[in-house]
Amino acid sequence: MRLLALDPGRTVGWAAFDKGASGERYHSGQVKDDQVWHLLESSKLNLKGLDLLIVESFKYRQLPKADLTPVEVIGIVKEWARQFQVDVTWQTPSQAKFFFTDDRIKKLGLYRPGKPHAMDAMRHLLYYLGFGKGVVLGEEVIVR
Repeated sequence: MRLLALDPGRTVGWAAFDKGASGERYHSGQVKDDQVWHLLESSKLNLKGLDLLIVESFKYRQLPKADLTPVEVIGIVKEWARQFQVDVTWQTPSQAKFFFTDDRIKKLGLYRPGKPHAMDAMRHLLYYLGFGKGVVLGEEVIVR
């Protein structure tokens, strides 16, 4: 199973999960919004055979200076997913933040100091693995 979670914004957080014959691997990081397509095409992530993109959804709030960068990033992600025929699932910011606190991520050994957007993406990834559709609930994916 290969998953990639994204936290769109001016800084885009990403977290990847790969479960294969050699076990489970987690990676995370963050890039600027204008580097999203390059990230998705990156050999570093090697997204061939990606099973699912997990993306934080955006809800517009009528604020005087609302930042719409996440909408642009989401558009890029949707186009990439369309071209490469990868399914996308959406999660709200509160879904992931409620359960997967920094302390929980630290206990799992997945915390990266100074990378708040990467950790938000990790929250979405872990939330999907623990509670999302298609997760193998009987396996110890999250608990190490």
